[in-house]
Amino acid sequence: DRKTAWNAKYQELVEFKKKHGHLRAECRSSLYDWQEVQRRKRNGMDGYSPLTDDQVRLLDEIDFPWDTRRQTTWNDKYQELVEFKKNHGHLRAEYKSSLYDWQEVQRRKRNGMDGYSPLTDDQVRLLDEIDFPWDARRQTLWNDKYQELVEFKKNHGHLRAEYRSSLYVWQEVQRRKRNGMDGYSPLTD
Repeated sequence: DRKTAWNAKYQELVEFKKKHGHLRAECRSSLYDWQEVQRRKRNGMDGYSPLTDDQVRLLDEIDFPWDTRRQTTWNDKYQELVEFKKNHGHLRAEYKSSLYDWQEVQRRKRNGMDGYSPLTDDQVRLLDEIDFPWDARRQTLWNDKYQELVEFKKNHGHLRAEYRSSLYVWQEVQRRKRNGMDGYSPLTD
């Protein structure tokens, strides 16, 4: 019957997600086509009988992407960010570029700010995998201080900043972080 067929395809989708970590089935595969039908059913399109509340709940539980245009846009920007990191060795996009703005939106979504819909667990995992800087301000401050240290060495030929200067204090904090002292969070690779 239809319910058994739906449940079997749903289980196939669950297994697909377990195996691949996402729900993007190959275009025009039977699983891809089934997902498209579920979207049409949810939206009452093409004369399909609507999904039941239980079916919607089950699909929501696995973060089913109802709006594929939004998902495609997110995936496209994510891939752009991955390429940026591959080419530049970091994730610091130019200020106010579309990639910079997209990163800011991801931070707001993660923190539930400004009425944005939250990121899915998969999106957070993907961003974590490329060491996405969730706290960009802290990362920017660290990078600025590091550049100050580079300039100091270039100008003085050594790294011994004046005692109690802000650069000296920053160096001390980095040493403590490196050695896991005083409850500081460790330095990243």
